[in-house]
Parts: sequence; C-alpha cells; structure tokens
Amino acid sequence: MAKYFFSIKLNSLALLMLKSLSMATIQEMKEKLQKFGTELKGINQAQFTIHPNSAGMIDRQCPDCKILFSVDDEDWGNIMDNAYCPSCGSNHSKSDFTTDAHKKLVKESVQRAILDNWNNNTPIPNTIVKIECILSHQNHEVCSTCGFKFMTDELASYCPCCGTPRPNLR
Repeated sequence: MAKYFFSIKLNSLALLMLKSLSMATIQEMKEKLQKFGTELKGINQAQFTIHPNSAGMIDRQCPDCKILFSVDDEDWGNIMDNAYCPSCGSNHSKSDFTTDAHKKLVKESVQRAILDNWNNNTPIPNTIVKIECILSHQNHEVCSTCGFKFMTDELASYCPCCGTPRPNLR
C-alpha cells in the first residue's frame, strides 16, 4: 500500500468561506480565521493512500503521453526516485505518475475536508482519502533485467523501473 502527499491551492474555497463570514462580527471572524489557520497548517502534508487491486497492482499514468498502466505495489515502492513510462519512455519522479482520476479524487476530498472544517469545525484528518485501484490491463509484463512487474493495454516499449527497452521484457 503506497502513501503519497498532496499539495493544494486554496483559491475557489476561499471565496466560498469568505461569504459565510459576512454575517459575523470582526472578533468572530478573527477567531474563526485563527482556528482555521491552525487546522490548515498541516494540509499540505495530508496523506492519501492508494490500495492495490486484488492482483497487487496500483494504477499509474504517464504525465507526458497520459497512458494508463498498472504496476506491482511492492515493486513500485522499491523504486527510489524516478520511473519511466512503459509507452513513451519519459523519465520523471515516480510521484508524477499519479493518475488524473486519483488527483481529482484527492482534490475533491481535500476540498470537502476544508469545507467541513470551516462550516462544522470538523478537524481535518491526516489521511484525506483511500483510493482503490480498479484498472485491469491485457498485457502482463516482467522486466528480464530487473524483475519489475507491470501491466499495460498495449505492448510496453520500456520497463517503468529501469527503462530497459522492449526486447528485454517478457
């Protein structure tokens, strides 16, 4: 099970929250904003957890070509810093391979947690959302160079772990 951190910019939420302050006194607004500020200090370190599917795979997406693929959760956790797209071969920090759908889900969950805190004084949790992986792909691949396991819908050109080109994949 992989844990990731997510940063969020608070632009549209701020407008919604400021509307609710229009009926409060200046002292009430000051107290609410101070309390709210204390809650928000840890929001950039809030975690979201990605749970592997029944095959032990987690969903990933290339930040360049946007191809979706799945990787073995344990193997992915062992990659130190960078990973490769199995389709276009681009090399990025492994955190850059979070899927667009996962980013959207995390953003919506963070916004809900912030609004709940603002409107109901509900504490913002340390774990914002748990994401279940559901993608299944046709091609199961194992890199003969490093043993990394992954799945794609089209034949992979590169290993996501070591970047080995196609002839060494099985």
